[in-house]
Amino acid sequence: MEPGARPVVGCYGAPMDNAPDPTPAAILRDQLDADGSRYLDATLGADGRLLIEGQDVGAGVERVFGDGIREYEWSWTVRPANVPTAVAALDGTPDEPPLAAVARWSAAHEGADPGSALKKAGVPIEFWSRAGD
Repeated sequence: MEPGARPVVGCYGAPMDNAPDPTPAAILRDQLDADGSRYLDATLGADGRLLIEGQDVGAGVERVFGDGIREYEWSWTVRPANVPTAVAALDGTPDEPPLAAVARWSAAHEGADPGSALKKAGVPIEFWSRAGD
């Protein structure tokens, strides 16, 4: 392995030499219950963009979307120039790392999706979603 490279777990647990540093991430919600699973995380891209991604799977999704639709995925993207505005909208301070602000806000709001709050606050944000398998 080259100096400075970090081992990353690859297929079947084998380390991969010279893998890029992992993307910084914060898990905001990871639940499993009778309604299915609900997962939400935030990552900060190498270019500084903030990405919030979620996936809900199971009976809870089917109740909302109808018979046979048991998966819902979505993402919010805040472009790098707007990340400081997003941090401020989540009651963060100018020196608070974006992922720390998102994680703190989400924990204080019982795992709520910060993307919805950012949109409501008027932060420029892009949205994508998909329902179904």
